[in-house]
Order: sequence, then C-alpha cells, then structure tokens
Amino acid sequence: MHDFHFLDGELYCERVKVSDIVSLSGTPLFVYSRKTVSDHYRKLDTAFSSISHLICYSLKANSSIAICRILAEMGSGADITSGGELYKARMAGVPSERIVYAGVGKTRGEIEYALDSGILMFNVESVQELHLINETAGRMGERAAAAIRLNPDVEVDTHDYTKTGTSENKFGLAFEDAEKLFLEKSAFPNVDITGIHVHIGSQITSVEPYVESVRKVIGFAEGLRGRGVELKSLNIGGGLGIIYRDEKPSTAEEFAQAIVPLVEPTGLRVIIEPGRFIVGNAGIMVTKVLYTKKSPSRSFVVVDAGMNDLIRPMLYDAYHDIKPVHAAPPGAEDGVVDVVGPICESGDFLAKDRALPRVKSGDLLAVFSVGAYGFSMASNYNSRLRAAEILVDGERFTMVREKETYDDLVRGETGRFTKMCAGGNDFIVIDNRFGNYPDGTVLAARLCRRSHSIGADGLLFLEKGQDAGRLKMRIFNPDGSEAEMCGNGARCIAAFAYCKGIGSRKLNFETLAGLVSAEIIDGEVKLKMSEPAGLKLSLELSVDGRTYPASFINTGVPHTVLVVEDIETADVESLGGKIRNLPVFKPAGTNVDWVEVIDTNRIRLRTYERGVEGETLACGTGAAASAIVCSLLGKTASPVSVETRGGSILTVCFERGEKVTDVYLQGDARFVCEGSFDLSPSS
Repeated sequence: MHDFHFLDGELYCERVKVSDIVSLSGTPLFVYSRKTVSDHYRKLDTAFSSISHLICYSLKANSSIAICRILAEMGSGADITSGGELYKARMAGVPSERIVYAGVGKTRGEIEYALDSGILMFNVESVQELHLINETAGRMGERAAAAIRLNPDVEVDTHDYTKTGTSENKFGLAFEDAEKLFLEKSAFPNVDITGIHVHIGSQITSVEPYVESVRKVIGFAEGLRGRGVELKSLNIGGGLGIIYRDEKPSTAEEFAQAIVPLVEPTGLRVIIEPGRFIVGNAGIMVTKVLYTKKSPSRSFVVVDAGMNDLIRPMLYDAYHDIKPVHAAPPGAEDGVVDVVGPICESGDFLAKDRALPRVKSGDLLAVFSVGAYGFSMASNYNSRLRAAEILVDGERFTMVREKETYDDLVRGETGRFTKMCAGGNDFIVIDNRFGNYPDGTVLAARLCRRSHSIGADGLLFLEKGQDAGRLKMRIFNPDGSEAEMCGNGARCIAAFAYCKGIGSRKLNFETLAGLVSAEIIDGEVKLKMSEPAGLKLSLELSVDGRTYPASFINTGVPHTVLVVEDIETADVESLGGKIRNLPVFKPAGTNVDWVEVIDTNRIRLRTYERGVEGETLACGTGAAASAIVCSLLGKTASPVSVETRGGSILTVCFERGEKVTDVYLQGDARFVCEGSFDLSPSS
C-alpha cells in the first residue's frame, strides 16, 4: 500500500527515479510520496464517514511541515505533544480548532501557548496538570477545553516501549481517578471537561484491543451520563499498525467496521489520532554503501546512514526492508550481512543477518517504511548532519527540508540573530536573556553597518526584566548609542518573543521609557505606548537665521514635529541634523518629524532619527508623536493612519481629555531571515 516500485530494475517513487533524486541531493536522504500520504488519510476518513469524526494527524510520527500541510488541506487536524509541534502545526496551516494536545509533561509555557492559539482541547493526563491548566486559563482570562485521558489497562501485542494503555504505563488516569474529576469539575471553573481520551499503544495490527478499550470507555461514559455529566467527544487515539515485513494489520475499513457500531449510539464526536498509518509506508531512506568488510564470523555492509538517522532498529529491534535502488539482475547471489552505519556504537545497525544481493562501494540502498519515526527521531549524535527530506508529487519532486550544514551544528553555540522589519524599519534582534552580550553599544556599531555587515536601523536585545518573569527590550542605534524606546522595534520584540515561544500573545515588557504592553492581532502587533510627556505646542526654532514653527512631545523618546504642506520638499538630512543638536534639546537631543496632513485621519511622515543621524524609513514613536501633535493642533482625530517613507501604514489611536492617554501603535512586524555572526560574546 505505497507508491514505491521497481520499473526496469530501477526504484521509483511515484513517477520519479530515486537515483535521479540522489544525483541532486546526495545521501543519506528521506524520500516521501505525496500520493501515499493522501491515499492513506482518505481511506481512514472515508471509513469513518458515517459518523461525526475528526482525524488529528499525530505529528510525532513525522512533523514535516510539507506533510502536515498536505493533510491540513485535506481537512486533517493535528495531535501534538509539545509546544514545538504546535508551532509546526500552525506553520503548516492546521486550524487551531482542529488541534488536540496530549502528553504527560506539558509545561506552563506550553499551556499558555496553546491557550493563546485557541486549540480545540487538551488531553489531560494527571490531576496536577488539570489544576495547572485551570489556573493558567484563569490568569489569562481564557477558557480551556479538555478531555480526560483514561488508562484502560488493555494489553496489546506490540513492543513494550510502545505500549501506552496498561496500568504500568505513565499515561492517563485510572477510571476511579478520572471519575472524580468529572464529578468535581466545578473545582475547575476555567476548564470545560467534556471529552474522554484513550490511547493504547503503537503499531497495533489487530482491532481486538481497540474494541476492548472502546467498550470499557463507553461503559465509563454511560455511567457519567447517568450522573448528569455532559460529554461531547470520544478520542480513541491512534496506533494503527502497518506492514514492515509480514504483518497483516487491519485495514481502515476493517477498523471502522469494528469501532463505528460501538460509538455511533453514543452520539459523541469521535476523534482519531493516526500517525504511522498515514505516513509509515509513505517514506524511504536512501543510503550509500561506503565499504564492505568481513570479520571471522560476520560480513558487514557499511553505509553512510546510521542510528542517528534511523534509530528504530537499535531502539526497538525493528525490521525495515532493505533493497538496492538498482535491482540485482535475475539469479544474482545473495549474501547474509549486517548493514551498519558510521556511528561509534555497536548498536549502530540498520539490519542484522539480512540476505542481500552482493553490493559494492557506491551502490545505493533503500530502507523502506521509514516515513514514521524516521526523521522525527533523528539526531546529531557524533555531530552528524541530519539528512534532507524530499517530497515527490507525480513526476515532480521538491526538497522540503535541506540537509543540515556544519553551521547548523553550532546553532545556539555561536552568535545568533534574527532580522526583522516593522513599518519600514529593519532591526537585528538578539535573545540576550542570559547576558551573553554585555556591551550592546559595540555590537550595534559593528552589526548595523550597511554594506559592511548585516545592516539595520538598530539592534534589539531581548533581556530579562527587573521583575521576575518579565521581559525587557533594549535598543541600540547604529552609532552605538542606546535609545529609550522605539515603537517599531517594540513591535518586533513582541512578535519575536511570541513566535519563539518566549512570551505569550499578550505581554508586558520593560523599556528605558517605562513599561509597555503588546498584543499579537491577526499578524500585526498592537503596542500600548508609555504616556506622552513634555508637550510643547508652540516652539519657534531658529536655524541659520530662519524661524521654524514646531511642537515637541516625548512618546518614549523626544520628538520635534514640524507640520508642512509637502514633505517631499523637506530638507530632512541637513535641517534635521541641525534641529537635532539645537541647545534647547541638549543633552539628549531630539528626533525630528516632518508631517503632511492628508485628511482628518491620515498623515504622511518623514523622520530624522538621532543615533541613525539621518533619515530613517519609519519611526513608530515618531508616528505616535506626529499623530498626537496634529490632533492637538486640530488637524486630525484619532485614529490616525500614518504613511511612512518605507511604504507601511501605521495606525495610531489615543484618548484626549485633560491630557493624552491610552496611546496605541499598531502595524506589521515581519521576520526577514536568521543567521549567525562571528563576533565573540565579549566583543
């Protein structure tokens, strides 16, 4: 039941020669068939079509974003067990309302991330976990949905390490403990407990254990209903087996025929969590023969893939069929060999005592049925690079994950940066919570230089705040000076913290200008600015014998605002530098904004920024300053759309009373790229 086949002695994936893929991508290499993935999902979905159901693909089997995206487009949800899997599921386009979160060790941060994301439900594994979800949801002003995972104490015929439904296993709750949670759910006011979850293991080839488990759970559910407990869903887990060697697993149709008659009378929505069933036989690993050798007792084929690429043979004593990519001619003699890898462990093998045609150095071997728990369990042991992943679709193939480089090996051990852009400003963002870079002034001066380094309008540090659990933003200008605040930079910090799993969708963080708050909204960031100060609406600035009417306001950093008829004619570079250094603004200096009013709710902006010492394409605090000043002059009213030189539109809104309060700045915050730099932390 897969799309790998031989034609004229050549192994194909769908309609592509595997050897052609290797010629471009090298080895080791994982190759997946899109058709196999789609077909297996469709079979299961069709088999359960007579009842209300949701298939949540289990990312732990294979979390390739490309594969998850295929399934999401077909209507699949996701079964996740970590914040990282949630992140990948969302990147693949899985709707949050189709994501269920299992696992015995969910952290507070992961629970916050899941609540922020609006997932369908948690599969709760312990009483303490339920308390933490309830407390976290209440603190965040959210309401969580949950199913209680039962341990049905059902024995299955599979490897001991993949059994999850017996009383010795760490998973789920005993029936009596789960019953107490359902009957005392008023003790968890921030959680809707309306589901039951069960999962008995993996690589299960018979329907009988499922039938036994489901019957037990349905009896439990009926008992709860008799006591007034409302239930909405029954999650029967996954674990459906596949053919590795000579197994005869149940088909999707046979599985459904056994389960549907049991669950249909309950009226519950059925959730299924297949992983291996969908992707197991959708993938192969291609490896190259390096050497052949003999010892007094054994013959070895040494290949360039090892236990770091495929750990199942060593971990589970698992069998994977292995065949030459170029089939041996008829009548070719087999030899009994151990297929071993390059890792310095005696347990580094792909097969033992295996009959294979005679092979030589340079030959290619295909290891079958590695679509599940192949790459997803791969590691960098022995500092080896993880392999590339290829997705085949008919006559086309695409590299969906590049082979790692040596730079990838030291990711996190060298200087790492993220390049971000907001409102026309670009920033270098560094996670400095551990204080690796004590001197941001030198680092900014080196990294922000355009044409000579990474180049940016500023360097942003994300650091620990003074209050426990709070974050802090520091911003350094290209000349090395540290600024008090930057609206566009603050939006980047908020998006960075959220997307890296450091902060939640709503977060507060410290700046030199005070505490600010931010919220991620539909791909944009809405930032609450510090209260404006130092307002002066009637300034007369004298420069080179000429007087310029202006206003001054501090929106986290000082801004001088000049309202003009046409900003295109403004002498930003020359006049801006002179105003920036006028004695009246010493010692801090000032940013200078030229504003052209388009209508009551729209202005155009150009900014001379201190520290940059020139015109910048955008300025968040300048947008806020200009919008407020224009409103106080009677030229605009909140909200104000601000057109920046960089082409972005920022929205500023605020309240006007005796003073201006509740100032918000909203706009984009985009990731551009990530990389490493050579400077040592002490530089």
